[in-house]
Amino acid sequence: MAAGVAAVAVAGSLWFSNDAGFIPCHLCWLQREVMYPLAFLLVAVAIVRRWWLTLAAAVLPLIGAGISARHVWVEAHPDDESAACRVGVPCSVKWIDEFGYITIPVLAGTAFVLVALLLVASGLVQRRQGAPR
Repeated sequence: MAAGVAAVAVAGSLWFSNDAGFIPCHLCWLQREVMYPLAFLLVAVAIVRRWWLTLAAAVLPLIGAGISARHVWVEAHPDDESAACRVGVPCSVKWIDEFGYITIPVLAGTAFVLVALLLVASGLVQRRQGAPR
């Protein structure tokens, strides 16, 4: 299930840039650099099914969630934008703003947190059921 969430996030990011024409900013690229390999890693985790690998893989979405949180902060406080975010497309640009709070980094952050929760839950269930080490 976590791999499915990551795959939808990857597809969504590609749709936003390729079909909707949104140009990714610096923080968007960092989030993609975490999410894209995460989708492939999660397929491997699902195949190998080792509880320790499942729990270890949960670290990557936590890093991505941290980047997403920073991006949400920059959107809300554009004066705190770093120099890297001012090159090209500013990170403070809100390409979408639904219901006053749903932006692209909120969507990415939600996906990262959901993947992390699913991985932790799956790893704990595998460990309790005596999955191979």
